[in-house]
Amino acid sequence: MAVVGIDHAGRIRSFDDTAERMSGMRREAVLGQPFADAMFRMRAAEDVAWTFVPHESGAGGIAVFAFGEDVSARREEARKTREAERIATVAALGTSLAHEIRNPLNGALLHVNVLERLLERQGADDECVEALEVVEQEIRRLSRLVSEFLEFAQPSPPVAHATSAADVVARLRSLVTPRFDKAGVVLQTHVADVAFETDVPKLKRAIEQLLVNALEASSMGDRVKLGVTCSSEGVRVEVEDQGAGITDPELALFEPFVSTKAKGTGLGLAIARRMVTDLGGTLDFTSQPGRTVFSITLPTSPLSRNA
Repeated sequence: MAVVGIDHAGRIRSFDDTAERMSGMRREAVLGQPFADAMFRMRAAEDVAWTFVPHESGAGGIAVFAFGEDVSARREEARKTREAERIATVAALGTSLAHEIRNPLNGALLHVNVLERLLERQGADDECVEALEVVEQEIRRLSRLVSEFLEFAQPSPPVAHATSAADVVARLRSLVTPRFDKAGVVLQTHVADVAFETDVPKLKRAIEQLLVNALEASSMGDRVKLGVTCSSEGVRVEVEDQGAGITDPELALFEPFVSTKAKGTGLGLAIARRMVTDLGGTLDFTSQPGRTVFSITLPTSPLSRNA
């Protein structure tokens, strides 16, 4: 806890080491300065809660002691609690609605398939066939949106199994390579030889979402890099693309239904973060034009590691 002594004029008379660390300001720079002005300039002022206690003896010219407590962890915990409550509310309301939507969508898709066969037998013109294909594509898109929402809203508890980074990446490559080849985007991988325990389907799903996100941000001829490394902190997965970057730093990318794409559902990154959170890890990103990196950090102790 930081301790700052303030005189009757409201100026700083003492400033301890903790106050220096917490504020990012040196003692020599603030002594004699108005307390209010100094605290306004301090680093992360909103993360410090001050309590003022009168100094009855007035020794050293100090009339009041200000005790500063770092509340950043408490603030972050409160934010996470609010977010969890909000997501739970949305999930509870949306899950029932999603199930109600899915059934008629399946029925509509079935009848579209029947119409396609009828038109094929009757030799319908290309315009009719193309129109029906558009209807089918839109129904499938809505069905995919419903499935993604249910995946986000109804997470299953993680079940850890032993696996290796090489095995996870190999399975992902076989899954996404056709899409990368079709788009003319090169997928490069660099994988540390490490074995660890995790919920493999959840980890694969999270990385798959990041790879798809990187692919959609890429142009023909671009490269997407997938790397897995290991350190004392655990396993780190990075997906890097050469796209235009994320230009709005305030955009809440990991919130559901937030997307930078015209036809994006806004659930891909939300699902990825949900999966990573279920695994006890974190998901963050850095971005600039031509280079965006999404990073998963899993606090998982490796079972083995070869240099």
